[in-house]
Amino acid sequence: MKRYLSSLLACLAASALAALTPEEAGRFPLAGSAGKIVWKQSFDDPGLKLPPGYNITPEGALHYRRTDPGRYELFTLRFPKLDPRCRYTLRVKVRGRNLEMAGKEEPLQIMAVEFNRYGKWSAGIYRPSGEIGEQWRQVSREFNLPPEDGIDASAALYLHRGYTGELWFDDAELVADGEAHSLVLTAPDRLTFDGGKNMVRFRSEQPVGERQLYLCVTDTAGSREFLFSGKGYDFFGEIGELSPGKVTVAASLVDPRLHRKLHTQSYQLTRLAAPATPGCRIDEHGRAIVDGKPFLPVGVYIGTAGTRADESDWEKIAAAGFNCVLDYGSHKMCFGPSTGDQVRDVRHVLDRAGQLGLKVIFSQVYQYDGDREVIRKFGKHEGSPHDIAVATAREFSAHPALLAWYVSDEKTREDIPGAQALREVISAADPRHPVWSLTCHTRDLPFYGVSGDIIGVDPYPLLRKEDRSIRMVSEFMTAANRTGLPCWVVPQINNVGIYKTWGKPEAYRAGRFPTAPELRAMPLLAAIHGAKGFVFYSYFDAVIKSRRMAPDIAEREWAKIAPLAPMLRKLEPFLLSLEKAPEVEVAGCRPGEVEARAFADAVGNIRVIIAGTGEPVRAVVTIPGFDKLQSTYGQTRNLGGGRYEFTATEADGDILTGTPITSKTGE
Repeated sequence: MKRYLSSLLACLAASALAALTPEEAGRFPLAGSAGKIVWKQSFDDPGLKLPPGYNITPEGALHYRRTDPGRYELFTLRFPKLDPRCRYTLRVKVRGRNLEMAGKEEPLQIMAVEFNRYGKWSAGIYRPSGEIGEQWRQVSREFNLPPEDGIDASAALYLHRGYTGELWFDDAELVADGEAHSLVLTAPDRLTFDGGKNMVRFRSEQPVGERQLYLCVTDTAGSREFLFSGKGYDFFGEIGELSPGKVTVAASLVDPRLHRKLHTQSYQLTRLAAPATPGCRIDEHGRAIVDGKPFLPVGVYIGTAGTRADESDWEKIAAAGFNCVLDYGSHKMCFGPSTGDQVRDVRHVLDRAGQLGLKVIFSQVYQYDGDREVIRKFGKHEGSPHDIAVATAREFSAHPALLAWYVSDEKTREDIPGAQALREVISAADPRHPVWSLTCHTRDLPFYGVSGDIIGVDPYPLLRKEDRSIRMVSEFMTAANRTGLPCWVVPQINNVGIYKTWGKPEAYRAGRFPTAPELRAMPLLAAIHGAKGFVFYSYFDAVIKSRRMAPDIAEREWAKIAPLAPMLRKLEPFLLSLEKAPEVEVAGCRPGEVEARAFADAVGNIRVIIAGTGEPVRAVVTIPGFDKLQSTYGQTRNLGGGRYEFTATEADGDILTGTPITSKTGE
């Protein structure tokens, strides 16, 4: 009887779920424990242990005064154990007086959220607070815990380094905002319905299970509601005919059992009146499609607003085999003397790029209010950051050298709405090209995915002399893949110490330069994890800046960097292939010390990519049925019977090559 009742209840529940209509789901309220205060500090305890310069006022506020700009102290408040599934908001009241910075002005910071891993600092959220005056105002920081073990969080209250003046803090509180959910739109790309069936696809941060996706779709003809079930991590479905013009898609993750919406996310899209030929589109497999063919971006960050690359640099990069570049100061690109018209100068650079066989990822990462490098005038165009972004997109949408738009660079969780808004206005102005958005904050993935068609991550694992492991590449790629978007990875090619040793050639020479094997291993490891593009950071550090300070270093480093282009370009037919490749087994080492994956091209040739992550290691890689594969870099020995021994003394990589898969011997 109990078994019968359980089955009956299960059937009734399933029937109730199946009977749910879009209209009913649309009326569900938003769930969550939003507004629950889980920690607070009102600074009423005169016994608080305070660092120098801090005191508790008679009114019960934390006060800090600094007269010497060379001093720097911060006050840390530890949070209790937090739930990694939850979103949090730290709120603090603050006021100030006589806040000044001598010399170069930097945006004021007064509060941060910091993360420790097993008691050691690992990351933090540091961003400008806006103007602080003598009246109390509330400053907030949204965050969730990074997805690693052993993480705890704390608040840091301080006066930005180099500032003098006084600050008062009061009524600090941490609010739980409910579970962290995400709905990343993974189709259509370019936020554009451009013909055929109007299909949508969303990626959830968790397996969908019995949860459903509610959509309210609004175009010029009105609104319609839809309800989709999902599979795996994805929801997908067709939303019928759309009128040309602006389309708003409001998505909600719905729990039918709770009768609640768990999360909502809106997107602004466009339905084209007639199909347009994209300059670059992202297909359903995450591949860039250019001129009707799959395209693997293999490029470099070539310049900044203050570090200009000249025409010979572009020629050098093209000659090495790279096929794309990104200049942070894209609006200021110019070869030779300016014509006086920035639009004309940039168009000339794009023309020359096309002649060299280079595509350009055009940077608009400064187009935010408050950014020090924001462009408000570009040629004849003048206006807000978004006005200039839109005008730029329209100016160059039809240029054949344009590959994609770059809209955010290492912004924090709080900046995501701004990055999404910039993406949306650019895509509306130019529906022919995708948007690339990059973060170094893996804790903000998959949430960052709303800001682009392509996600980017930039793991830089080799900072100090003692750094040997490149496992960060795997960790960053795993986090990026949670978005469901293709990843264009940004591997390290520079000595990051150049930022602290500028003008000190000998100190720079003594810094941590990646070795040739490490340079090879990092993109190969990213390829194993499914990277669909590689844009190396950075040519302007490794070559241009080095050339100014230590010319011999510049040439030495370029000799190590240049071979990366042909290595990856030769892999293009394999990394972008849809053919099934054989399974690969790695044994004889600890997990994560060696990773390997096989790829097959359209005619059945095979490439096995192997990457050692830093420890001296020997591992046996087995590819059943392929006993005559050849090592490209000499790190792998054929043991016979489809078994190969990979050996490395540092982070290193190898590529095994073979001919048609249909051959039992691999010949």
